[in-house]
Amino acid sequence: MFEDYHKRSSRPLLSELCELTGFSKVKILNIIKDLVNEKYVEKETKGRYIILDKGRIVIKDMKSLEKKIGSDSV
Repeated sequence: MFEDYHKRSSRPLLSELCELTGFSKVKILNIIKDLVNEKYVEKETKGRYIILDKGRIVIKDMKSLEKKIGSDSV
């Protein structure tokens, strides 16, 4: 689900993140605050965020792990 969305928009709005995750705006904002503080994402204008290099590395690692786990469970 997230991968398909990411292909369409690499800079989702806060409301779109809420819709995708099912989390409240307050929860998303708290998560984003932590991600910004740790330099995984950066806030742009009008509620948009961009994934920084450090965040992209984590996403790549998660995708690799997901593929490995998926292939091991077959």
